[in-house]
Amino acid sequence: MMRLKVPNGLLTSDHMRFFADTVGIYPADVGVIDITTRQNIQLRGIELQDMTELIDGLQMRGLSNVQSGMDNVRNLVGSPIAGIDPEELVDTRDIAKDIDAMITNDGKGNPKLANLPRKFNIAVSGSRDDFAYTSINDIGLRPCPNKESGEMGFNVIVGGYFSIKRVMESIPMDIWIKAEDAARFCEAVLLYFRDNGSRGDRQKARLIWLIEDMGMEGFRQAISDKYDEMFPKKKGGAAIPAQPEPWAVAAGTNTPTQPHKKRDILGVHSQKQEGLSWVGINVPAGRILPDEAMALADIADKYSQGEIRLTVEQNVIFPNVNNTKVSELLQEPLFNIGHYFIPKTDKDFPLSRGLVSCTGSQFCGVGR
Repeated sequence: MMRLKVPNGLLTSDHMRFFADTVGIYPADVGVIDITTRQNIQLRGIELQDMTELIDGLQMRGLSNVQSGMDNVRNLVGSPIAGIDPEELVDTRDIAKDIDAMITNDGKGNPKLANLPRKFNIAVSGSRDDFAYTSINDIGLRPCPNKESGEMGFNVIVGGYFSIKRVMESIPMDIWIKAEDAARFCEAVLLYFRDNGSRGDRQKARLIWLIEDMGMEGFRQAISDKYDEMFPKKKGGAAIPAQPEPWAVAAGTNTPTQPHKKRDILGVHSQKQEGLSWVGINVPAGRILPDEAMALADIADKYSQGEIRLTVEQNVIFPNVNNTKVSELLQEPLFNIGHYFIPKTDKDFPLSRGLVSCTGSQFCGVGR
């Protein structure tokens, strides 16, 4: 298996065809493409003798597998509808790419961040819906305006993760950072974690264990000091207190001052660009076969200018579809074979649409 790096889940039709060609030469029961719960791609069935050609092909297409596994920062998650969301607060695409570039040295490899105490997850949210699920990441960046300047930045939450031993929701760090400083802040946290995180019991090596050992106040001060040491021209950039969310719950009540119900991004939705829609497709368990990948690429070329986006729920979004072409897209053969579904249309299948799954026992010894 090869796990890639696909910051913010942004792909093209050329990428999808390359994936199909890559796994399509292997037996049908192993040569498959999986969308992961980090807006990422895993290519399965790969044989060692084919790795060089695969790695070269990824680099030619602006992708890589550098530092994608083991004790590294995993794929950068962002909003799957970044740049097209009518309710967007921050476009997460460039921020996710900048953080990934910092971590991987622009895909060339970064030894100083290649041996963390444990794997590390970062997510950047673009709206109140938090389609990036920041609360289950080691670092979560949640958009919020500065109450004095109005500048949009991020309140930081930290420490979230899942494991077989513990499930932990992220906790507020009481820090607000500017959007332009997101990569710098993440680098400061990562280097501090590298040098101070536990390397003993791997079940107690994630960031939250370091935070609990130090206490949040001590951890926050240590990160602020590390940031100032690394970026003296930006001194104080990691010492701004978290900003009040304009929509937060009013004091003494349980009612948000600006009520909001999380949206469903699957199905057909109007973009903020007039005359365009995005179409969210349900891909059960995120499993894509080579011929299906080819069909997805053809559909992207025909309707979404070759762009394909991945979601944390292991689904696919076609952005920038002309409203006059939506009905035609819904009639594409791939969406009428009873495998791929389009919620809130006559091609919906509610039992499947909420399904999220690991790769299972076929490819994983932990699977059952």
